[in-house]
Amino acid sequence: MFHAWLGCALWHRERFRDAHQTLLTALSITEEKEDPAVVGYASCWLTWVCSELGLLDEALAHAAKAQEIHRAGGIDDFIYFSSIAGMGYALWHKGEKPKTVEAGQVMLQFGREHGDYRAKGMGYCCLGWSALIGGEIPDACRFFEKAVLVSVDPWYAVFPKLALAYGLTVNGRVHEAKRQIAEIEAFCDEFGVEFGGQPARFFKGVILVGEGRVEEGLSLLEECCRNWRQNGSKLRFAAFGAMLAAVYSELSRKARAGGREELAI
Repeated sequence: MFHAWLGCALWHRERFRDAHQTLLTALSITEEKEDPAVVGYASCWLTWVCSELGLLDEALAHAAKAQEIHRAGGIDDFIYFSSIAGMGYALWHKGEKPKTVEAGQVMLQFGREHGDYRAKGMGYCCLGWSALIGGEIPDACRFFEKAVLVSVDPWYAVFPKLALAYGLTVNGRVHEAKRQIAEIEAFCDEFGVEFGGQPARFFKGVILVGEGRVEEGLSLLEECCRNWRQNGSKLRFAAFGAMLAAVYSELSRKARAGGREELAI
Protein backbone atom coordinates (compact mmCIF):
# COMPACT_ATOMS: atom_id res chain seq x y z
CA MET A 1 0.00 0.00 0.00
CA PHE A 2 2.96 2.30 0.63
CA HIS A 3 4.08 1.84 -2.97
CA ALA A 4 0.53 2.39 -4.22
CA TRP A 5 0.20 5.71 -2.42
CA LEU A 6 3.73 6.75 -3.38
CA GLY A 7 2.84 6.06 -7.00
CA CYS A 8 -0.23 8.28 -6.62
CA ALA A 9 1.90 11.10 -5.18
CA LEU A 10 4.46 10.79 -7.99
CA TRP A 11 1.63 10.95 -10.53
CA HIS A 12 0.40 14.22 -8.97
CA ARG A 13 3.95 15.62 -9.22
CA GLU A 14 4.06 14.78 -12.96
CA ARG A 15 6.76 12.15 -12.42
CA PHE A 16 4.95 9.75 -14.69
CA ARG A 17 7.69 7.19 -15.36
CA ASP A 18 8.50 6.92 -11.65
CA ALA A 19 4.81 6.66 -10.82
CA HIS A 20 4.33 3.89 -13.38
CA GLN A 21 7.22 1.83 -12.03
CA THR A 22 6.20 2.37 -8.39
CA LEU A 23 2.60 1.32 -9.02
CA LEU A 24 3.75 -1.77 -10.92
CA THR A 25 5.98 -2.56 -7.93
CA ALA A 26 2.92 -2.37 -5.68
CA LEU A 27 1.19 -4.92 -7.91
CA SER A 28 4.23 -7.21 -8.07
CA ILE A 29 4.53 -7.30 -4.28
CA THR A 30 1.01 -8.71 -4.06
CA GLU A 31 1.47 -11.10 -7.00
CA GLU A 32 1.71 -14.28 -4.91
CA LYS A 33 -0.94 -13.37 -2.35
CA GLU A 34 -3.21 -10.80 -3.90
CA ASP A 35 -4.32 -7.96 -1.63
CA PRO A 36 -7.54 -6.61 -3.21
CA ALA A 37 -7.19 -3.13 -1.72
CA VAL A 38 -3.62 -2.67 -2.99
CA VAL A 39 -4.50 -4.05 -6.42
CA GLY A 40 -7.59 -1.84 -6.59
CA TYR A 41 -5.82 1.40 -5.67
CA ALA A 42 -2.73 0.70 -7.80
CA SER A 43 -4.88 -0.27 -10.78
CA CYS A 44 -7.12 2.79 -10.62
CA TRP A 45 -4.08 5.11 -10.47
CA LEU A 46 -2.29 3.19 -13.23
CA THR A 47 -5.31 4.03 -15.38
CA TRP A 48 -4.33 7.70 -15.22
CA VAL A 49 -0.56 7.23 -15.35
CA CYS A 50 -0.65 4.89 -18.35
CA SER A 51 -2.78 7.43 -20.24
CA GLU A 52 -0.13 10.09 -19.67
CA LEU A 53 2.56 7.73 -20.97
CA GLY A 54 0.49 7.11 -24.11
CA LEU A 55 -0.38 3.56 -23.06
CA LEU A 56 -4.10 4.00 -23.57
CA ASP A 57 -5.03 0.35 -24.01
CA GLU A 58 -3.07 -0.56 -20.87
CA ALA A 59 -4.88 2.25 -19.07
CA LEU A 60 -8.24 0.73 -19.97
CA ALA A 61 -7.07 -2.73 -18.86
CA HIS A 62 -6.08 -1.37 -15.44
CA ALA A 63 -9.44 0.42 -15.16
CA ALA A 64 -11.25 -2.86 -15.86
CA LYS A 65 -9.17 -4.60 -13.17
CA ALA A 66 -9.99 -1.94 -10.58
CA GLN A 67 -13.71 -2.21 -11.35
CA GLU A 68 -13.52 -6.00 -11.13
CA ILE A 69 -11.95 -5.68 -7.66
CA HIS A 70 -14.72 -3.30 -6.59
CA ARG A 71 -17.48 -5.58 -7.84
CA ALA A 72 -16.06 -8.39 -5.70
CA GLY A 73 -17.11 -6.34 -2.68
CA GLY A 74 -15.65 -4.88 0.49
CA ILE A 75 -13.50 -2.24 -1.27
CA ASP A 76 -13.67 1.56 -1.09
CA ASP A 77 -16.04 3.13 -3.64
CA PHE A 78 -13.20 5.50 -4.55
CA ILE A 79 -11.59 2.69 -6.53
CA TYR A 80 -14.75 2.39 -8.62
CA PHE A 81 -15.40 5.98 -9.61
CA SER A 82 -11.72 6.94 -9.90
CA SER A 83 -11.08 4.09 -12.34
CA ILE A 84 -14.14 5.01 -14.40
CA ALA A 85 -13.01 8.66 -14.45
CA GLY A 86 -9.57 7.53 -15.61
CA MET A 87 -11.23 5.32 -18.19
CA GLY A 88 -13.17 8.33 -19.48
CA TYR A 89 -9.91 10.29 -19.65
CA ALA A 90 -8.30 7.55 -21.77
CA LEU A 91 -11.37 7.17 -23.98
CA TRP A 92 -11.44 10.92 -24.59
CA HIS A 93 -7.89 10.80 -25.91
CA LYS A 94 -8.75 7.78 -28.04
CA GLY A 95 -11.55 9.87 -29.57
CA GLU A 96 -14.27 7.38 -28.54
CA LYS A 97 -17.13 9.77 -27.90
CA PRO A 98 -20.03 7.34 -27.16
CA LYS A 99 -17.95 5.41 -24.60
CA THR A 100 -16.78 8.66 -22.98
CA VAL A 101 -20.42 9.74 -22.68
CA GLU A 102 -21.29 6.36 -21.16
CA ALA A 103 -18.52 6.70 -18.56
CA GLY A 104 -19.85 10.13 -17.62
CA GLN A 105 -23.43 8.93 -17.28
CA VAL A 106 -22.37 5.96 -15.13
CA MET A 107 -20.53 8.27 -12.74
CA LEU A 108 -23.38 10.77 -12.56
CA GLN A 109 -25.82 8.00 -11.69
CA PHE A 110 -23.42 6.61 -9.08
CA GLY A 111 -22.87 10.07 -7.63
CA ARG A 112 -26.59 10.75 -7.31
CA GLU A 113 -27.33 7.37 -5.76
CA HIS A 114 -24.47 7.57 -3.23
CA GLY A 115 -24.30 11.32 -2.63
CA ASP A 116 -20.74 11.31 -3.97
CA TYR A 117 -19.83 14.76 -5.28
CA ARG A 118 -16.43 13.67 -6.58
CA ALA A 119 -18.15 11.11 -8.80
CA LYS A 120 -20.63 13.76 -9.97
CA GLY A 121 -17.87 16.19 -10.81
CA MET A 122 -15.90 13.65 -12.80
CA GLY A 123 -19.11 12.52 -14.51
CA TYR A 124 -19.68 16.03 -15.83
CA CYS A 125 -16.00 16.17 -16.82
CA CYS A 126 -16.42 13.06 -18.96
CA LEU A 127 -19.47 14.56 -20.65
CA GLY A 128 -17.48 17.72 -21.29
CA TRP A 129 -14.57 15.73 -22.71
CA SER A 130 -16.98 13.90 -25.02
CA ALA A 131 -18.25 17.26 -26.28
CA LEU A 132 -14.66 18.31 -27.02
CA ILE A 133 -14.27 15.21 -29.20
CA GLY A 134 -17.10 16.52 -31.37
CA GLY A 135 -15.79 20.11 -31.36
CA GLU A 136 -18.85 21.23 -29.36
CA ILE A 137 -16.99 23.82 -27.28
CA PRO A 138 -19.99 25.72 -25.77
CA ASP A 139 -21.56 22.42 -24.66
CA ALA A 140 -18.23 21.30 -23.20
CA CYS A 141 -17.96 24.55 -21.21
CA ARG A 142 -21.45 24.05 -19.78
CA PHE A 143 -20.57 20.56 -18.57
CA PHE A 144 -17.27 21.75 -17.08
CA GLU A 145 -19.06 24.61 -15.30
CA LYS A 146 -21.46 22.08 -13.75
CA ALA A 147 -18.48 19.97 -12.71
CA VAL A 148 -16.86 22.96 -10.97
CA LEU A 149 -20.10 23.77 -9.14
CA VAL A 150 -20.46 20.29 -7.62
CA SER A 151 -16.74 19.75 -6.89
CA VAL A 152 -16.49 20.50 -3.17
CA ASP A 153 -13.25 18.49 -2.89
CA PRO A 154 -10.49 21.03 -3.74
CA TRP A 155 -8.28 18.43 -5.50
CA TYR A 156 -11.11 17.08 -7.61
CA ALA A 157 -12.08 20.65 -8.50
CA VAL A 158 -8.76 20.97 -10.35
CA PHE A 159 -9.87 18.56 -13.10
CA PRO A 160 -12.99 20.49 -14.18
CA LYS A 161 -11.35 23.89 -13.66
CA LEU A 162 -8.51 22.86 -15.95
CA ALA A 163 -10.89 21.55 -18.59
CA LEU A 164 -13.03 24.67 -18.24
CA ALA A 165 -9.98 26.92 -18.65
CA TYR A 166 -9.25 25.17 -21.94
CA GLY A 167 -12.84 25.41 -23.14
CA LEU A 168 -13.14 29.08 -22.18
CA THR A 169 -9.84 29.93 -23.89
CA VAL A 170 -10.88 28.22 -27.13
CA ASN A 171 -14.32 29.85 -26.89
CA GLY A 172 -12.81 33.33 -26.60
CA ARG A 173 -13.91 33.86 -22.99
CA VAL A 174 -10.39 34.77 -21.96
CA HIS A 175 -11.20 36.82 -18.85
CA GLU A 176 -13.10 33.90 -17.33
CA ALA A 177 -10.34 31.47 -18.33
CA LYS A 178 -7.72 33.61 -16.56
CA ARG A 179 -9.69 33.39 -13.31
CA GLN A 180 -9.81 29.59 -13.49
CA ILE A 181 -6.09 29.44 -14.30
CA ALA A 182 -5.20 31.68 -11.36
CA GLU A 183 -7.18 29.46 -8.96
CA ILE A 184 -5.54 26.29 -10.30
CA GLU A 185 -2.04 27.78 -10.10
CA ALA A 186 -2.55 28.97 -6.52
CA PHE A 187 -3.77 25.54 -5.37
CA CYS A 188 -1.12 23.58 -7.24
CA ASP A 189 1.75 25.83 -6.13
CA GLU A 190 0.71 25.45 -2.49
CA PHE A 191 0.16 21.69 -2.51
CA GLY A 192 2.62 20.49 -5.17
CA VAL A 193 0.19 19.23 -7.78
CA GLU A 194 1.99 19.80 -11.06
CA PHE A 195 -0.45 17.42 -12.78
CA GLY A 196 -2.93 20.30 -12.86
CA GLY A 197 -0.58 23.25 -12.49
CA GLN A 198 1.57 22.63 -15.59
CA PRO A 199 -1.34 22.50 -18.09
CA ALA A 200 -2.75 25.63 -16.43
CA ARG A 201 0.58 27.37 -17.04
CA PHE A 202 0.42 26.28 -20.67
CA PHE A 203 -3.03 27.84 -21.13
CA LYS A 204 -1.69 30.96 -19.44
CA GLY A 205 1.05 31.06 -22.08
CA VAL A 206 -1.51 30.80 -24.88
CA ILE A 207 -3.43 33.75 -23.41
CA LEU A 208 -0.24 35.80 -23.02
CA VAL A 209 0.55 35.31 -26.72
CA GLY A 210 -3.00 36.33 -27.62
CA GLU A 211 -2.62 39.48 -25.53
CA GLY A 212 0.52 40.45 -27.42
CA ARG A 213 3.07 39.33 -24.81
CA VAL A 214 4.49 36.95 -27.38
CA GLU A 215 8.00 36.36 -26.07
CA GLU A 216 6.80 35.72 -22.51
CA GLY A 217 3.99 33.46 -23.67
CA LEU A 218 6.12 31.40 -26.05
CA SER A 219 8.78 30.94 -23.39
CA LEU A 220 6.14 29.47 -21.07
CA LEU A 221 4.67 27.23 -23.78
CA GLU A 222 8.05 25.85 -24.82
CA GLU A 223 9.10 25.26 -21.20
CA CYS A 224 5.94 23.20 -20.57
CA CYS A 225 6.50 21.10 -23.70
CA ARG A 226 10.14 20.49 -22.76
CA ASN A 227 9.06 19.30 -19.32
CA TRP A 228 6.52 16.87 -20.79
CA ARG A 229 9.07 15.50 -23.21
CA GLN A 230 11.49 14.93 -20.33
CA ASN A 231 8.98 13.37 -17.92
CA GLY A 232 7.65 10.93 -20.50
CA SER A 233 4.15 12.30 -20.94
CA LYS A 234 3.64 11.36 -24.58
CA LEU A 235 -0.02 12.34 -24.27
CA ARG A 236 0.67 15.88 -23.08
CA PHE A 237 3.68 16.39 -25.32
CA ALA A 238 1.61 15.41 -28.37
CA ALA A 239 -1.58 17.26 -27.47
CA PHE A 240 -0.02 20.47 -26.21
CA GLY A 241 2.74 20.30 -28.80
CA ALA A 242 0.05 20.44 -31.47
CA MET A 243 -1.40 23.51 -29.76
CA LEU A 244 2.05 25.14 -29.69
CA ALA A 245 2.41 24.42 -33.41
CA ALA A 246 -0.96 26.10 -34.00
CA VAL A 247 0.24 29.17 -32.07
CA TYR A 248 3.37 29.40 -34.23
CA SER A 249 1.24 28.95 -37.36
CA GLU A 250 -1.01 31.81 -36.29
CA LEU A 251 1.96 34.05 -35.52
CA SER A 252 3.35 33.27 -38.98
CA ARG A 253 0.01 34.10 -40.60
CA LYS A 254 -0.08 37.43 -38.78
CA ALA A 255 3.49 38.21 -39.83
CA ARG A 256 2.65 37.51 -43.49
CA ALA A 257 -0.30 39.88 -43.14
CA GLY A 258 2.11 42.59 -42.04
CA GLY A 259 0.97 42.47 -38.42
CA ARG A 260 -2.29 44.21 -39.25
CA GLU A 261 -4.59 41.43 -38.06
CA GLU A 262 -5.36 40.29 -34.53
CA LEU A 263 -4.14 36.90 -33.39
CA ALA A 264 -6.92 34.31 -33.64
CA ILE A 265 -5.81 32.38 -30.54
